[in-house]
Amino acid sequence: YAFEPQAEDMKAIFGPPKNYPNMQIPNFVTTGAPFALLLHGKEDTIVGRFNTERLKKALKENDVPVTVHYYDGMDHVAPIAEFSWVKKKKSALLKDIDDFLKKPKD
Repeated sequence: YAFEPQAEDMKAIFGPPKNYPNMQIPNFVTTGAPFALLLHGKEDTIVGRFNTERLKKALKENDVPVTVHYYDGMDHVAPIAEFSWVKKKKSALLKDIDDFLKKPKD
């Protein structure tokens, strides 16, 4: 995540403001970090797409291999729901994870 809290309850959890950089994952990316797979539902209204973009940017700036996928019709919880035993059909998200894990890493 790369946001700054706006709601008062979130400010209380993550504050004071001088501590906000400590909760922003892109601030902790370093060269040599493991390769990354970022998955984001396009309908997610809880975590903004900008969070994924900022993390992707930080990874690339540190020469960390990163793969990013965005999914139509998925909100914040839908990617996790894809792992449910109720799902009968293998989704694009699960295929992307499988492909990522099988892809040779340099």
